[in-house]
Amino acid sequence: MGAVTVQLAGNLVADPELRFTHAGVPVASFRVACNDRRYNQSTGQWEDTDPVFLTVEVWREQAERAAETLKRGTGVLVAGKLAQRTYETREGDKRTVYTVVNPTIAVDLTHQAVSVQRIARQQDTAAPPAPAAPPAPPAPPAQPTGKLDEPPF
Repeated sequence: MGAVTVQLAGNLVADPELRFTHAGVPVASFRVACNDRRYNQSTGQWEDTDPVFLTVEVWREQAERAAETLKRGTGVLVAGKLAQRTYETREGDKRTVYTVVNPTIAVDLTHQAVSVQRIARQQDTAAPPAPAAPPAPPAPPAQPTGKLDEPPF
């Protein structure tokens, strides 16, 4: 079957952590807290639901941009694949963690403003193609010779 994809909206609980693999490939991870607000009619108050915390993992240029751009408290919208990993603690307890991988990340503009700067990719930095030569001017009309050699069409 297909991969499990998720979409979440939440806030970063800490600044992204940027590290590098042995091959020098950048990878960043950060945790996002997602919760909902509901109106409690009996108390007349808004209440926050219990948060769900998910780790988001990004690689390469996106990792560097995330580390430079995102900070604790930033509201984000994340869409990506949900990956599951199980491990055993030193005490012998089995744990399962979920991570959002290969995500698309956007800053949530509901309660904040951002400035966007386009990053040129390698294919964008190639020299622009040479301009095409201007079209040749139309040929002057043929001078009548007084005799018709060919039909007009």
